Amino acid sequence: MQTTQCPQCQTRFKVSDEQLAVAGGFVRCGHCAHVFNASDFLQAMPGTLPVVAPSPLPSSADDFELELPDFDPADYLPETEKGDIAEPAAAILPPEPEPKPEPEPEPEPPVAENPDIAEFQQALADALRAPKQASRSIEPPDATPLLPLGDPFAEADQADILHTARKPRLEPVMETPPPPAPDSPVMPPPVREAATRNKVRPSRHGALGAALGVAAVMGLFVLAAQLIYLNRIRISAELPELRPVLEQTCARLGCTVPLPADRQLLRTEWSELTVVPDHPGLVQFTAILKNHARYPQAWPAMELTLTDSEDRVLVRKVLPPADYLPPAEFKAGRFAAGSQIRVSQRFDAARLGARNKSLGYSVNWLYP
Repeated sequence: MQTTQCPQCQTRFKVSDEQLAVAGGFVRCGHCAHVFNASDFLQAMPGTLPVVAPSPLPSSADDFELELPDFDPADYLPETEKGDIAEPAAAILPPEPEPKPEPEPEPEPPVAENPDIAEFQQALADALRAPKQASRSIEPPDATPLLPLGDPFAEADQADILHTARKPRLEPVMETPPPPAPDSPVMPPPVREAATRNKVRPSRHGALGAALGVAAVMGLFVLAAQLIYLNRIRISAELPELRPVLEQTCARLGCTVPLPADRQLLRTEWSELTVVPDHPGLVQFTAILKNHARYPQAWPAMELTLTDSEDRVLVRKVLPPADYLPPAEFKAGRFAAGSQIRVSQRFDAARLGARNKSLGYSVNWLYP
């Protein structure tokens, strides 16, 4: 087993001969994914160090014994504490359940010549008598419990009660405004003028709001009228029942409501061009025109084009409805929805220069 080192991140890892033989010595670093030739950075792995067994302990360690002297805490206390160690225990003992008869007061120690020492001894004697008096103050359970004289909480409560009882009652004090400076003139507030101004302002705002509302309504009405005027033809086509109302309104305003003119909904169903019998110089064009709209339309103009055998245009004419329609149909003034009409028109072939020649034609319907 050998080791190699990545030249990119200096990471060293183990490689075997089988791994080097797979890609010709090239490997990919598992730390930074860098591809390099591991054969250039091979190093032999150092041998493992031999494990040294721990040496046995000497036999003398088994026979070792530790002897410690007996420990007495009293031997290590100071001499001043050895004689006084039992005195505090008497003061810490709990009181007996039954009250003992009150002992006679101890004789007061003789007054020392030094007054400071006498005061200290008197305070010490009082402190030693305090636990005995507290133990004697225990009474049977049927007696009324009384607070001890030295209870600090009772004194605090009594002090709070006295403090509450003696607390003076606060009364509201009316603060008087400071008098005005003698130099500044005192002006009365303009009450009437302010009231009049407040009364006038709402009326002005109300009138302005009403005027703006009326102007907005009139603007919307004018806009709607313009939209109806521009789309009056489409409205009359989609809503035929409104056409009489639109016509009456336009008559008062000096306008008209023309019929729709959708050229895409006009279709030639059949047509032909023939020579009139017994009149060799005349040709007759006949066609059937149908209105595929769901509403009536205006009559279109007919554009007829005649061509020769070489498809050269001989004549092109645009005929108005009055020239190709029968008188009865023209008086009706409209092309009824879903209806059809037969159209016929004659031409002089001699004038067109097409005698003894074959003629072709094309027809187109348009609104000029």
